Amino acid sequence: MHNDVSTTEDSRLQRSRHAANIPYPWRNARPPAGRSCFRNGGGSPGNRFYLNGQSCGIVWKPPFRVEITDAAKPGANELVVEVANTWSNRLVGDARTEGKDYCRTNIAKSLTWSVPWKDTPLLQSGLRGPVTLLAGNEQE
Repeated sequence: MHNDVSTTEDSRLQRSRHAANIPYPWRNARPPAGRSCFRNGGGSPGNRFYLNGQSCGIVWKPPFRVEITDAAKPGANELVVEVANTWSNRLVGDARTEGKDYCRTNIAKSLTWSVPWKDTPLLQSGLRGPVTLLAGNEQE
C-alpha cells in the first residue's frame, strides 16, 4: 500500500503534521524463528509502527525498519502505521489556505526552493513503499 501524502487531493492531509493512521490486518500462522521486523520499503521519516496496540518504534533513517518480535503473536495481528507529513508540507498548506494558518514561522521562503511557501512544491511524505515482514536471516 502506498499513501504518499503529497499526492492526495485532501488539502487537510497536505497541511497536517500527523496525516493518518493506516491499519493492516495481518495473520501470523506461526511465530517466525529468530527476530522479526517490519520494513517500510519506500522510507519516509517519522512513521510510527504499532503492532497489537504496542508501539514498535518510529522509522527515521534507512533501513526504515522496526523490531516486532515481542509484539507479534500467533494468529490474528493488527499493524497500524501512523504516517507523518513533513513540516515543509504543513507550511505550504497554510500558505495556500488564505486566513487559515495552523502554524507560524518567521521563515518567509522555502530554504530548498527559495520561493514563497505558497509556491513551494509538496515533498513526498507518508507511507511511500510497501510494508514487508522480515524474519530471521532475511534481515541482512
